Amino acid sequence: MARGLRTPPVTLIVTALVAIALVAAACGSTVDEPSATPATDLPSTATPAAATPAAEAETTPAAATPSTVIEYYPDANVRELWRRMARPRPVPNSALPPRHLDLDRFPRTLVDRTLIVAGGPPPDGIPPVDDPSLVPADTIDWVAPEEAVLALTVEDVTHLYPIQIMVWHEIVNDRIGDTPVTVTYCPLCNSAVAYDRRVDNRLLDFGNSGSLYQSALVMYDRQTESLWTHFDGRAVVGELLGVELEIKPVVTVSWADALDRWPDALVLDRPGSVRPYGTNPYPSYEGMDEPLPGYFSGDVDGRLPPRARVVGLRHNDVAVAVERSLIEAEGSLVVDVGGLAVRLDHRPGTRSPLDGAEVAAGVDVGSITAVAVDPDPDSDSDSDTDADSGSELDSGSADPVPVPMLDTFWFAWAAYNPDTALVDRSESIDSSTG
Repeated sequence: MARGLRTPPVTLIVTALVAIALVAAACGSTVDEPSATPATDLPSTATPAAATPAAEAETTPAAATPSTVIEYYPDANVRELWRRMARPRPVPNSALPPRHLDLDRFPRTLVDRTLIVAGGPPPDGIPPVDDPSLVPADTIDWVAPEEAVLALTVEDVTHLYPIQIMVWHEIVNDRIGDTPVTVTYCPLCNSAVAYDRRVDNRLLDFGNSGSLYQSALVMYDRQTESLWTHFDGRAVVGELLGVELEIKPVVTVSWADALDRWPDALVLDRPGSVRPYGTNPYPSYEGMDEPLPGYFSGDVDGRLPPRARVVGLRHNDVAVAVERSLIEAEGSLVVDVGGLAVRLDHRPGTRSPLDGAEVAAGVDVGSITAVAVDPDPDSDSDSDTDADSGSELDSGSADPVPVPMLDTFWFAWAAYNPDTALVDRSESIDSSTG
């Protein structure tokens, strides 16, 4: 989300601090008068047009008296905050930042609203792909064999999304068969998540809010302009507060593996917009030790280094993280996640898109797949049952049932799942070299 890692480190940090400063100004006024109201309260009794619905925002308020200016416009940052909130939006109750700070309009949120911070670009400054062009895999000649692509299979149809495109767009609103989906990729967390974008009888499409929550992508739906967090597909501010999208299993694999497994797949073609596809806007990001300065708040869970790669799984409200290095060392292992046995397999040959100047030239980090299996391979039953869906999980099937996972950095998984268990080398787990 935050562009500009080629800039000098001091410039990058200053840019991040400027974004944080706006939120900090909204958290507490610097006015000396005790009666002054903190900006996050945005009181309806004296709030200018900024805190009114967008449909009313074009109405010019009455001229303020000097005392009102002193009390409710304490500094330039707050004035700018209110000015942005007053800009009209296509929907009357938009939660697009900084409107999410309005306590009168949005008294409830599911995350700390002050941790949703500006990432640099404006809404859709990183443009989603809304009308994707999908072409047969055998027509693609611009993806390298070990280059990373996302694979999503729905209704036995597979679409492939090259990360060299996703890193510049982050969101694709697509349809696979009869299922409308949104596929997302957050470079700052190195995470891919796909969702069914239907909510009851309403079809949503998503854009990039331009903001981050704990260094992760924050989406918005264009129908209500509610804000949604990337890892869990949950509306955290706005009209659809509390709604959760159904997550679809998406995996990151090499182009060569994808062609071998899904030769009939359709592939996201390069959009017509001018982007330097194939280049990495986050060079050397793979080797950083900490989250990007200015976009992550609080302490990172100390059980692992912040940028350690993990695979995160969640089932029946139980969260489990597995060190990726452990999966790589074992080749294959089975972990219990809330009563569901999940086999994790590592395969070398996929390069990190966030390492070098070119997406295809990064270090080999391999790929991870996660499938549900029979927890007791010696049992008489040939299948297990998924507690959520009731579908049978055939342990001997040529195509085991994939389960959603997050292949991401530890700081991000632990921030979203503070109660997560951690599978490490000291624990006894089932493993094999198959």
